[in-house]
Amino acid sequence: MLFFFMLFVSFGGNSAHGEGQATYPKWSKVELQFSGPNSTGMGDPNPFQIQVDVTFSDPGSQVFVVPAFYDGDGGGGLDGNVWKVRFSPNTAGTWNYVTNSPESSLDGHSGSFEVSDTAGCQTNLGNGLPNFACVGRLEHVDAHYLKFADGPFWLKGGVDEPEDFLVPTVNAGFSSKSEAIDYLADLGLNSIYLMLNNVDGDRRNIWPWVGSDQQEAKINHERFDVVRLAEWEDIFNYMEGQGLVTHIVFEDDQAWTGFNRAMYYREVVARFGHHNGLYWNLAEEYNEVYSSSEIKDFAQLLRDLDPYDHPLTVHQEGPLSNWDPFVGDARFDLTSLQTTEGAQNSAAAQWYNKVEAASKTIPVSFDESTRLLTADERDEFRHVNWSIYTGGGITEVFTRFSSPGSGYQEYDLILKDLARARKYINDLPFWEMSPKNNLLDSGTGYVFAKPGETYLVYLPEGGSLSLDLSGSKNTFQAEWFDPRNGSIQAIGSVSGGAHHSFDAPDSLDWVLLLQNADPSPPQISSSPPQQGIVGELYWYDVEASGSPSPTFSLVSAPTGMVIDSISGLVEWTPQNEGEFGIEIQAENAAGSDTQVYTLMIEAQPSSTPIPSGTPTDAPPEVTTTPEPPNFAIFIPYLSNY
Repeated sequence: MLFFFMLFVSFGGNSAHGEGQATYPKWSKVELQFSGPNSTGMGDPNPFQIQVDVTFSDPGSQVFVVPAFYDGDGGGGLDGNVWKVRFSPNTAGTWNYVTNSPESSLDGHSGSFEVSDTAGCQTNLGNGLPNFACVGRLEHVDAHYLKFADGPFWLKGGVDEPEDFLVPTVNAGFSSKSEAIDYLADLGLNSIYLMLNNVDGDRRNIWPWVGSDQQEAKINHERFDVVRLAEWEDIFNYMEGQGLVTHIVFEDDQAWTGFNRAMYYREVVARFGHHNGLYWNLAEEYNEVYSSSEIKDFAQLLRDLDPYDHPLTVHQEGPLSNWDPFVGDARFDLTSLQTTEGAQNSAAAQWYNKVEAASKTIPVSFDESTRLLTADERDEFRHVNWSIYTGGGITEVFTRFSSPGSGYQEYDLILKDLARARKYINDLPFWEMSPKNNLLDSGTGYVFAKPGETYLVYLPEGGSLSLDLSGSKNTFQAEWFDPRNGSIQAIGSVSGGAHHSFDAPDSLDWVLLLQNADPSPPQISSSPPQQGIVGELYWYDVEASGSPSPTFSLVSAPTGMVIDSISGLVEWTPQNEGEFGIEIQAENAAGSDTQVYTLMIEAQPSSTPIPSGTPTDAPPEVTTTPEPPNFAIFIPYLSNY
């Protein structure tokens, strides 16, 4: 059963600044509801084909064009006159909106609402996973890991099965989906791979269209099951509330391809694109059905529909070279690799270097490596996961439940091993580390390091090793970490400037960690660009050394300028000409460094035409005065689902 608490606040189309104006926190879901023509969900004309776009604009120059969706009567009935749009604002201040539609009753609705800042919010939940209401949207940032807009880099450690988790009767061995999600969150796993359509595919039990069976779904592929999609929204809401990222897969391998793809993508983006913890996967094992050029066309279609530019990928089958066509393509933001059995460190490291050498750096994600068929394969899978992480990659566990009633708990120890690895590496500056097996003089293991600062070595069979520390004069604190239970054995201080030998406690797998014990104050080494243009994005990627890694802040800056505290990326879209003084600080436990400069902002050159569709500072002009829309806040509650 699904229960909703719904609160409506009504606004006039042109007087939203009046008394009673709603305020939403930054990164929250804003849902607007509009009244359109009375419609029959299975009738003609088809209400799902009536397109409505809503343009949201912030106090600066940001504009998001968000597709709306037909929602029947708004309460689960297929017949009605309700269209909705869902939006997630990324800045504080007054936001304006205006609708655009060929349907006159849905065109020209406008208004505004306030968005409050989330400064001082708690970035992590009690389980150590991200609080999406604080850290914001998961994004590609031209790095080896995805990153939250207002938070840290993200190290994925999730599950691939059951891929049909959205089916009402599939609960991964628990009595409800909420219990299964709670189980993963309590472990510290942070993503689930979810299939939306497997008609004629592997399990043939999930689709978004109206129909009680596959044949009906095919016939009705331009009409969507509003009840089913509302249930999915509830599940995604609950996952996000627990800190898990939703890995949405649009279609199964060898599944039916005769659906209206543009309508399907649009409906999914309209209903679910507002989620902050989400990324898209176009197809599972794409090359069984499509060519790489077709996949690129699908990627462009989705890119054009998604106002948030959520990370996007596609899953391959067979040799990893089948993913080569997408390396360096601006439309793809991470890999989704299926591999053969065994450790994947060599593959991970090769792909780490491959994407770094390309025109676009992306995370290397292994989403189906070494199929886990029984719980007896714990040691093998622990080896696989550590081999991927130390190769600079990220991973999801692929399990095959032994019976329809079994689930995550069948693999409890294996999932705990993965969560333990993810948490341990997550506490390191992993986004600054890279595969460095060349530093291993002798022994069997994988090295993941930021030379001079942090060295992590995974030894699959214990034993002895020699590590090259000759490139640093720092002193390191060293420890052995047991990946099977999380216990730690301290080694003590180790001096750099030489090659050092280490002996693991036994012949089982172990992790050796060395961290710089000599704090050093930050030193900013980058030079800022000192000119900008009104209405155009100004950015500056601040670089600074120091141990531990410094955090960044703006001591003095013009209104609206922001800096990412972890990466040091400065962003601002100036609205006026002039000179602006800026002071940036890099700080760690050993001290701080500042950089002061003056930024000159000039007017847009008159010879430079403004591209079609480029917004101005003026709010949207409304030429009609339709009935006012309603704001709706949905608070989901999962019970026995």
